[in-house]
Amino acid sequence: MTKPLIERLQDDIDALRRAKGDKIAIGLLSTVKGEAVRVGKDDGDRQTEDHEVIAVIRQFLKKLGQTVDLCKKSGRDITAHEHQITILRPYVGADEVDEATLKIVREVIAANPDKAEQLKAKPGNVGWFVGQVKKATDGKADALAVTDMIKAELGL
Repeated sequence: MTKPLIERLQDDIDALRRAKGDKIAIGLLSTVKGEAVRVGKDDGDRQTEDHEVIAVIRQFLKKLGQTVDLCKKSGRDITAHEHQITILRPYVGADEVDEATLKIVREVIAANPDKAEQLKAKPGNVGWFVGQVKKATDGKADALAVTDMIKAELGL
């Protein structure tokens, strides 16, 4: 049986501390773990489930993505934010929901070839596709992840 994600986060934090590793990673993972633990504590003082930990990580990734976009627009350095994204991505990369969401992304693109072509011309108009995928997943799909999937599928 695989170890719960909350425990894997703690193991990674401990390993980084023992190795006197990346302080940014230690701080970020500690913060994420704290937020994830709070989800379970707020709901009957129970252990947070993997899908809830993943949701917390995705929220962090979404905020980091927004920060990167703002920094790019204002010409500020994005290196630290990209580093944090690199630290968190592996924790959501193997999520089974991503496969199901990717299937829906492909279905929405296939069902709307004209809109897909329009999106290739104006990549900033990805919101309609994201909305369709979110609707198909009852709002459960992560908008940032869906945006990345759509762009990858269309080669943007």
